[in-house]
Amino acid sequence: MARLLADDSLYVYKQVERPFYVAGDSDVLEQELRNLELFRGSDVGIVQLVAAVTSTNPCQTATGFGWGRCRGGSTVLRGLLLEYHENGTLEMALKSPRPNMDGLWRRWGLQIVRALACLHERGIAHLDLKPSNVVISTDMNAVLIDVSGIGGVTRQWLSPEMLQEKDPMSQDFEARKQNDIWALGQMLLAMAEASSDKDEAQLLRNISLSATRTPPRIPLSEAIRSFSERPS
Repeated sequence: MARLLADDSLYVYKQVERPFYVAGDSDVLEQELRNLELFRGSDVGIVQLVAAVTSTNPCQTATGFGWGRCRGGSTVLRGLLLEYHENGTLEMALKSPRPNMDGLWRRWGLQIVRALACLHERGIAHLDLKPSNVVISTDMNAVLIDVSGIGGVTRQWLSPEMLQEKDPMSQDFEARKQNDIWALGQMLLAMAEASSDKDEAQLLRNISLSATRTPPRIPLSEAIRSFSERPS
């Protein structure tokens, strides 16, 4: 976390997590910055950018180990300052569900679907959708984080067809979208199992089944409509 001078608010400082900077370390941050700027100031359930942190390129003298792109004196992106949400992650909520959270699972599921749909409409696939990449705001809303789309994958949250690929991030946009929807379905299933409300749990299971079937999977627009329906 970080705190700005003359500002009592807390922020998340996301930076390159490597002891020695190498050329290319800023690439993922730069892509995330571009993606976050698309949604800056909008209430779509995607974490809000506060500021970008830059510095003079520290990679100035090395010539080997893939560091040939070093340009001494150039300015590089070193980190992103993001809004902080104090209620932890969806992963934490799933590990310790409480009866007073019933109703929130459905709400969070819908918010995650809407946020993911906004990414896809902009031509962005998340590709690492999982409970730890959803945070819960002060107002108990679900907020999607880590939206570079190129920051890596978690094998547990890859669809069966993506597990067969050596480089999931190199697949075409439609394949990456289908992977996002499958991961969404897995998250909704986990939320259904955490809910003690029978109707809420059934609704989440129904959407999960459609999201994890063999492609083509349920369109996100249809999933959004399903949240307004009563489970059968």
